[in-house]
Amino acid sequence: MVASTSLGLVYPTGGDRPCDSWETWVGFAQALEGRLLALDADIGRVGNGRPMAKVSVGDRGEAAQILDPVNDDVLFDTVEVDTAGMVDLARSPYAISIPRDGTWWYQARVQLTGVESWAWLYAFVSSGGASIETGGQQQFNSNWQLYRNSIYVFGNLRVTNAAAGDRAYTLRAFYTGTTGQPLRVVTAEMAFIWMGD
Repeated sequence: MVASTSLGLVYPTGGDRPCDSWETWVGFAQALEGRLLALDADIGRVGNGRPMAKVSVGDRGEAAQILDPVNDDVLFDTVEVDTAGMVDLARSPYAISIPRDGTWWYQARVQLTGVESWAWLYAFVSSGGASIETGGQQQFNSNWQLYRNSIYVFGNLRVTNAAAGDRAYTLRAFYTGTTGQPLRVVTAEMAFIWMGD
C-alpha cells in the first residue's frame, strides 16, 4: 500500500515489506531530488552569493606580455575574487566564463609601456574574438578612456542561454601606428559581476 504527502510524494506505508515496494522508494527519491534541485536553484538565484570574478596581472618587468599589434588577448596570472567558479587559469589564463543568464556588469583596464604619441591604443571585452556589442555600438568605440597609457573599458551585457555553451570573455588589446618599441602589458584587470535576471 502507498500513501502520499501533502506535496504529492508517494511513499510505501508501514504494512509493506521494503523489498515489495522498491519502485515506490525509487520514485519517491527521484521526486524528492527534483524538488530539492529546484529549491537549490531558487536559493542560488536569490541568495546573497552574487556571482562575480576578477582577474589581474601585475608588473612583470621584462617578462611582461608583448602585445601583438593586430589583436591580442591579455594574459592574466592572478584570481582576485571568484564566487562562482568562473575562472580556471590552468585551462585558460585569458578568460572569465559566465555561468548563468542575466545582466552582467563588466569593467576592464590595461596599462601599457612603450606608447608614443602616434600610436592609437584600443581595448575591448570580447567573446570568441568578437567585441561585445550594445545597441549596435562596439564598447571600445563608446566607452574607452586613455589616461597615463591605460585604457578603461566598461559596460553591461545581457547573457541568455549560458548553460548551452561556454560563455568565455577575454580582454583584447591592440594598437595602430608606429610605437618605436614593443608595447608591453604593465598591469591589467578584468571583472564581471552579475546584476540580476
